[in-house]
Amino acid sequence: MLTPEEPTGNLFSKYFGDDPIDKKKNRKERRVSTSVDNQRQRKTSSQTVRVYRGPGDPESLETNVFEPAHAENNKFHIDPENPGVVLIINQEYFYTETMKQYKKLLPDKSDQLEQRVGTEKDRMRLINTFKKFRFKLIVEDNIKHVDMIRVIRKTVASVRKESSLFICILSHGDKGFVYGANSCKVSVDDIQDMMCKAHLVSKPKVLILQSCQGLQCINVSCQNDDRDQAETVATDGPIKLPYTANLLTFWATVPGYAAIRNKEKGSWFIQSLCEKMESCQDRLHFLDICTRTSRDVSDKRWNKGPDEYRMCSEIRHTFLQDFFLPKMTL
Repeated sequence: MLTPEEPTGNLFSKYFGDDPIDKKKNRKERRVSTSVDNQRQRKTSSQTVRVYRGPGDPESLETNVFEPAHAENNKFHIDPENPGVVLIINQEYFYTETMKQYKKLLPDKSDQLEQRVGTEKDRMRLINTFKKFRFKLIVEDNIKHVDMIRVIRKTVASVRKESSLFICILSHGDKGFVYGANSCKVSVDDIQDMMCKAHLVSKPKVLILQSCQGLQCINVSCQNDDRDQAETVATDGPIKLPYTANLLTFWATVPGYAAIRNKEKGSWFIQSLCEKMESCQDRLHFLDICTRTSRDVSDKRWNKGPDEYRMCSEIRHTFLQDFFLPKMTL
């Protein structure tokens, strides 16, 4: 059970109602010395160059050279023993909140949000994938919007020795919002703000959203691609990104459109992301993994009567360094 951690300021009133609560530089002329020669030799060994002396020449060769010493500064330091914390919020069942103070947070339409059949597949796939990378896991199911706020704040505050933070939200959503189990909205902007605390400024933070950003589906002409039939598919239904360092937000779909979820296999987006993480591991940085996921998702098709639909994921980030996952355990 969560220990409530009361938000302050505008966030409290928005979601909880009105209740109170050098190295000095060497400037001398060039010197001729063994140490300088050694330094130059190390500096020139910073790339791989091919020396070519003509076709069929057996003396053609490759010279191996090391990466520059500063290359490590281009990567986040990830402790393989404490790579990060992952919070998974999985919303499958929904009801309509009856408290008057939360009425303004309910969907515009009076229809109750439907059960998200198939989300359990995504939940388990995320758990199994992040376990392989030795991440610390926190999983919450079917929680109200106020509990979403509390658990996000508590998780963010708990990240100390860990090298990164992931928050994965599987829910219904709309433009700029995701829903709690009580059908109350939580702003994605506010979630991003909660993730960007001073003690995490130099650490990679990733927000993954399997939810709609609208009601439309992208209609495409028929092609021979990876397709899902209408009876096995459902949808999870423009966000301003505040300036924050080292934050990546990966949406299942672009603003104005629905996110497609296979009721039997899980969502295209989460299943593809986990597959790419496991297959690429530490060979690609996470932004490239997201790009490959987006391409894979965009190749899929959903047949619905005479029409065919597709998805296009969206990536926004303020990463200042490359984020490589640790090697995966077997």
